[in-house]
Amino acid sequence: MSLTKIDTEQSILEYSNWRRSHGGNWNTKYDSNNHINHNNISKLNLIWEYSSINKSNFDKINELENKDRKIQKNKWKENIELNPIFINNKLIFVTADWKIVAIDLNSKKPLWQIQSVTQPSRRGMLALYDEKINLEVLYIPIGVRVYKINIENGKKVKKFGEKGSVEAFSLVAPMIYNDQLVIVSPSEVLMFDSTNGTLIERIPIHPKGTNFDGGSVWGGVALDKNKGIVFVNTGNPKPASYGVNRKGKNKRSSSVVAVDLNKKNVLWDFQETIHDLWDLDISSPPILHNLRINNEIYEVVISLSKTGNTLILERNSGRPIFDVTYNKAPKSTIPNEITSPHQIKLEKPEPFSKIEYSLSDIDKLSEAKQKQIKKKLRNAKYGWYETPSFLEDLIMYGTLGGAQWTGGALDPVNQHLYIPVNNIPFKIRPYMQSLELNINFPKEINDFHEIYINKCSSCHGKIRNGINIIQKGTKQIQYIPSLVGFFNLPNGNKKLSQENLILKHNNLDLNHNEILKLQKLFDWWDKEIEKNNQIRIIAFDMAWSQFLTGDDLPATNPPWGYIAKLDLVSGKILWKTPVGYLKKNGEKIKIGTPIFGGLALNSSGILFVTGTDDNLAYAIDTKTGEEIWSYQMDAAGSAPPIIFNYNGKQYVSFVSTGGRYHNYKEKASSIYTFGIIE
Repeated sequence: MSLTKIDTEQSILEYSNWRRSHGGNWNTKYDSNNHINHNNISKLNLIWEYSSINKSNFDKINELENKDRKIQKNKWKENIELNPIFINNKLIFVTADWKIVAIDLNSKKPLWQIQSVTQPSRRGMLALYDEKINLEVLYIPIGVRVYKINIENGKKVKKFGEKGSVEAFSLVAPMIYNDQLVIVSPSEVLMFDSTNGTLIERIPIHPKGTNFDGGSVWGGVALDKNKGIVFVNTGNPKPASYGVNRKGKNKRSSSVVAVDLNKKNVLWDFQETIHDLWDLDISSPPILHNLRINNEIYEVVISLSKTGNTLILERNSGRPIFDVTYNKAPKSTIPNEITSPHQIKLEKPEPFSKIEYSLSDIDKLSEAKQKQIKKKLRNAKYGWYETPSFLEDLIMYGTLGGAQWTGGALDPVNQHLYIPVNNIPFKIRPYMQSLELNINFPKEINDFHEIYINKCSSCHGKIRNGINIIQKGTKQIQYIPSLVGFFNLPNGNKKLSQENLILKHNNLDLNHNEILKLQKLFDWWDKEIEKNNQIRIIAFDMAWSQFLTGDDLPATNPPWGYIAKLDLVSGKILWKTPVGYLKKNGEKIKIGTPIFGGLALNSSGILFVTGTDDNLAYAIDTKTGEEIWSYQMDAAGSAPPIIFNYNGKQYVSFVSTGGRYHNYKEKASSIYTFGIIE
């Protein structure tokens, strides 16, 4: 099988250089060179390593973080999820202490480095040769501006914009189209003159009158230069798990959107999750490809989702290449929450993961773990697109599952797509909190309030708001439920029934009469704060956490992370392989840990993977899914690898700064570069 003429022309730009994060405008993470191959992979060795922070400092940094979650000033600030880029012997990347570094590969030393006081680009940057000024330049978002930097010396190009930058907040890699700099902000596409930085056009992504926040572009964007179309994947609407105040489909959220740069408008949009209540934003960068099926060529954009879907859409119209079916979806039990009656249920391409949790997902765990999980499930619901509730937990995959911001890698010749997949269950439950400052209780329930203050407030707080502490974004380390608002819900009073209170408390210090008085108190209290508009809905980050067992591992059968290989022509999953080791009783077990780094691919069928919490960098055989090489780094890989070619040889680099979530322990600020040593 060979590439089409269009692909052959495109391959010069997309498949043989890595000047834009994710491998180019098409985001394939593919390099057409095959210098690293199955015959010499055993000779792949570390060529050089760079760390922006002295490694001896990390013991102290980790000690400080464990103690009070503070990091030494001017040292490790955060894990870096930015895919590096390469241009003419220079490798450019960002470090965990917010340095932008250009390594001269001839000397293997920094050519320059810029210490940023604000966070440099989260997801992407662009390097190119600017013929108009005869310079190699870097475009990189930093804070609320995008800078143009001379790659030879690290200085700002002062004639661009306001002394070297333009005002534009962006989380994704810029692009160049017809000598115009294209920057995608969370809500619009901006076009600037690439020489002087003059703003030319603003193209909104969302329609006027949108009734929700969010729907942001943050994972990545693609550009079809021949057609002048930008493709973006959008985030979920907010509040994430409560949509009463954002009724309707929430158009263009959790969607694929095509923006025509010539007509200056949205060309089409395709929504995957309608009225999203589950944080199922499409975070993976869209991938462009010319798909060959039965002698027909389809120009497509491919979007991988948290639901396990592979959306393959025709680039000009947004029409799905394969049939799309919709199944009936559950209704919400939250008052005034109107969910979509149907959601997408794809059969082809075959889903690479799922969102619905079930008891069959725990049947390989120990009996003790199964018992522990089933106990937690007594006050929970689960199922395909089951809806969040104030009264019980919702257990599902997807929030940090399926395909994440790391994205897939495409083999354009064999038309195989490689997808890093996370299989992590989450517990979702929005809840209510009181905003009251001072409430005067009527005399007839003053005594009832005293019962609450004396017997309940030490745990649930004086105004019943409870305690909810989430560590590192996803691990719930302390939880005492809020008692606010139940009496404003249908059947909410059952939460304060004697039977339920006994079930939730080991030693309940309340008699039957006192419970009846508390019920009357709460009934009045809830109606009073609702009447005064003093109830706040918590429906985003604090409303969910990983569903874990007592050993802090996901409450589901492993693997919790794996790579899936998808045949784009047949729509079949060809294999799934777990990646990542777990230490158990001193022994390393290949179990498949979560993957939050990414992958990249070369033409010899070598897939490089990073982001597991065992801190390893991997090479995998694309034919079999077998691990054929690995290297132990100081911390987990935190961005997709980059494959580049220098002096006739191929190299691969891994950014190692550690992960964001509780299972990632070590931190670093390093980049490792490997090549074949003959």
